[in-house]
Amino acid sequence: MNLIKYNQSNRNLWPFESLFSTPMRELASIEPLLNRFLEGETEARRRDHSFDDREDAYELRIELPGFTKKEVTVEIDQGILIVSTTVRNDGEKESQKRLRLPKDAEVGKSRASLENGILSVHLPKKATAKPLQLKVT
Repeated sequence: MNLIKYNQSNRNLWPFESLFSTPMRELASIEPLLNRFLEGETEARRRDHSFDDREDAYELRIELPGFTKKEVTVEIDQGILIVSTTVRNDGEKESQKRLRLPKDAEVGKSRASLENGILSVHLPKKATAKPLQLKVT
């Protein structure tokens, strides 16, 4: 009995593979570009708000162009800020944006205002417990 050595790397799995190898290589070179394009698009969608962490409070600004105070509702439920917009002129149209708030935000003292299409939400930070030094007697 004779043994024949088998080498898989030299074997063509498909006879027409050479016809498709060049276009497949070109598609592989385009993939990073497509990924950057798609990431940029989702990043552009996220840019409709800004969140600033200041020393004593958080400042949130959300772009809501064309909305009036009557069409915007701001609610905080279990640490999530919910901004709802409703337009009822051309039929009812609703949208909602949800943002998780930091745990140290003082929800009870928060306030919101809408001016020139920008919703500003002011969230004070909770007072941090300072160390207390006791006098030994």
